[in-house]
Amino acid sequence: MSIVLSGIMLAIKLMGTVAVIAAVWAVGIAWNDPRKILEMSEEIARGNEGSVPRPLLRHRAALILIFVGFAIFGFGGVYAGLSWIPNSWGVVDEDGEWSPYRYSIASLAGMTGAFLFARFMLDYCRRRLREQWRHEAERTGRN
Repeated sequence: MSIVLSGIMLAIKLMGTVAVIAAVWAVGIAWNDPRKILEMSEEIARGNEGSVPRPLLRHRAALILIFVGFAIFGFGGVYAGLSWIPNSWGVVDEDGEWSPYRYSIASLAGMTGAFLFARFMLDYCRRRLREQWRHEAERTGRN
């Protein structure tokens, strides 16, 4: 039984590592090619401009991994930042287990931070793509 639990824990750690790598990758892609991020989130159509984009499973999986990576970054940072809160501060949850406030606050902040950062990244990509289009129009002399 302990071998199975060890395997499950290893799989969870590997998924967390992959999610963090995906988050770092997404920031790099957003910086270099904002259109790719917007295509993944299906805000702009792929291929024909008149076509309706269909959801792609690989894009959905990548976006979920990116979101989880942002949440891991946020949780870890807030949890470390709240190290001054003793673990004796907390409540007993409905399962009868002790839940420190530090863990609860870090979980909430990690999820909220992931939503906000993803929103910020999409806004950044939209703004950057508009700037690229404007510069292209100015360069070619079209307005």
